[in-house]
Amino acid sequence: MNWKSRFPEEDRYFELDDIILYQNNVIEVLSKFPDRSVDIIITDPPYGINYNEYDNSNIFYELEKEYYRVLKPNSWFVFWWTIKKIPEIAKLRLFKYKWMIVCLFHSTYSKCILGDRTYTPVFVFAKGEPKVVYRRTDCLLAEELPIVQSKVKAGDFKPTFALSQLLLMFTKEEDVVLDPFMGFGSLGLVCKLFNRKYIGIEKNKERIEIAKKLISEGKLVKSIPEYLQEVKGNQNETYLFSRQNRIF
Repeated sequence: MNWKSRFPEEDRYFELDDIILYQNNVIEVLSKFPDRSVDIIITDPPYGINYNEYDNSNIFYELEKEYYRVLKPNSWFVFWWTIKKIPEIAKLRLFKYKWMIVCLFHSTYSKCILGDRTYTPVFVFAKGEPKVVYRRTDCLLAEELPIVQSKVKAGDFKPTFALSQLLLMFTKEEDVVLDPFMGFGSLGLVCKLFNRKYIGIEKNKERIEIAKKLISEGKLVKSIPEYLQEVKGNQNETYLFSRQNRIF
């Protein structure tokens, strides 16, 4: 049986080989997934720091039962987070905290109370007792894979080299990787390159159209702001351009 047949047909926006992209509210899409159907969740959820109308961290926690339900026994739940909201992760009740990975970047336009901010945390939680597939390190570099532009100035496009290391540490080839807050699709691109099955969910039409382009082309041939300008036609129509000079 084809692995895609286990997942709902409704709300599918794009399919390619071992990729499925859904365009709708994550609550609507995830509720139709079968139990114990995905091997891992890796995502960059909304942080609740008022970047835009979609930036509501409550939905991330409200969906915890759904994450737990769709994950197979003994699986990983890995997510990017913001330093400002670290205490909030105590709201997660079903998963066990395992570790924190630091994603270190060389230069940044972001600030903190101390001055320049030079890292972002990635939290590793677990359902049951999964095993690390390939032992690496808990400090990753925010760099891009060779086929991707060296500087992607968009905070919602997570660095593809760091994502590749997460895949190597926590997944095997052919595993089903779920990203319920897909954004621009950087994880989908990396899954395609590293032979993982990928399911991405995204509400924003502009973002999912860019994800479709990135995954279809297999590489980033334009900057995120250029893609947004192509999709929307007017850079002033979206808040994302106000963040184009920020990393994380």
